Amino acid sequence: MPLIVKAYVVSVATAAVAFFLAALRQTIQGAPPLGMVAALVALLTAAEVNYVNLSERNGVSVSPAFHSACYVLFDPGTAALMAAGSSILADIVGKRPSLKAAFNAAQYILCIGVAGLIYRSNALSYPRGELLEDLPVFALSAAAAYMINVSLVSLALLFAEGREFFWTLCRQTSIYLLQYLSLAGLGMLMAKTYIREPAGLLLILLPVGFVYASIRRYAELKTETRLAMEALADSIDQRDDFTFEHSLRVADHSFKIARELKLPEGATEDIHLAARIHDLGKVGLTNRVLFKRGHLSELEWERIREHPQIGENIAGRLKFYRHSATILRHHHENYDGSGYPDGLKGDNIPIGARIIRVADAFDAMATDRPYRKALPRTKAIEQIRDGSGTLFCPQVVRAFMKVIAEEDPIDARGR
Repeated sequence: MPLIVKAYVVSVATAAVAFFLAALRQTIQGAPPLGMVAALVALLTAAEVNYVNLSERNGVSVSPAFHSACYVLFDPGTAALMAAGSSILADIVGKRPSLKAAFNAAQYILCIGVAGLIYRSNALSYPRGELLEDLPVFALSAAAAYMINVSLVSLALLFAEGREFFWTLCRQTSIYLLQYLSLAGLGMLMAKTYIREPAGLLLILLPVGFVYASIRRYAELKTETRLAMEALADSIDQRDDFTFEHSLRVADHSFKIARELKLPEGATEDIHLAARIHDLGKVGLTNRVLFKRGHLSELEWERIREHPQIGENIAGRLKFYRHSATILRHHHENYDGSGYPDGLKGDNIPIGARIIRVADAFDAMATDRPYRKALPRTKAIEQIRDGSGTLFCPQVVRAFMKVIAEEDPIDARGR
């Protein structure tokens, strides 16, 4: 792990400890009810453990509901300690690395602690007791908690992976802020209900359970959709030994190139999804055309050239692939404008399509095909290099060369 990442985690942890010690000064008279503290810590830990993955690197949980209940019910120091403690317990259960566990606990102390301080602002005479009276300052505290969390995580990704900070911050905010505030609002309602009638808390837990079940079902449907599309695409590869696992290799190289270019996480995911099914449009082609050993007739070439548009039409019907569909359409465009189906040129070609164009061409050249034998790997790399600026985007080719160098430095140097 880079030294800068370790230094960043230590800095966040140090800030969290200092903040926690300062927050202890603002306490509520009387010891907090241990039963409620234990119940919320247990619920928080369960929520963190049952985190729902929506993609390879993104996911959600219902923990914001319980976090907000903590700082509505208890002083900032207690709320921060509960959030950090449950995070540590969840990380122990999940067997996460100690450095990541320390970062998670520290950022929870900061975001929940700050939210608690805002909610209990002496300058504004909050909280006032009634739900509607406290709602404006609560919304401010919840938004602050979310923005601190996302900012700290975005900085971590910047240092660890070179991700663009502001793009990551804006994307996460646009996608998840409303969801976070909605769950936090349930937490406030939960806390206010508990204050008036502790037994009524059980009724408020039901909506949280429904939200979790809905998120989990959505994730399952998303996974099932992706697997179904990939199975259909793989069925094309598996029609003969020449193209077996072709899409897997293209997707792997496309993902690595996108990471090397430091593209935003969402764009990288869309490119990886598109690469896995980039030949989906060939599903309607006959074996006679696909595996023909001789030259293709003009009519047969027209059928081949239609496959990017067919793939776009199939994938574009699914919301999950709405961004990937455009990439599918243009993955045979050439950088000089000589490709198909639209003859796009240069940067007018989507970056994802330019990436797949290189990864697809390399794998096609480096593997046997019905009409020719595979080129030596070094020769295929040389062909990609020679095509820079004509067939392929120079920026993508440079990133591809770095990826190949990491895989095999000897092949990357060539002859």
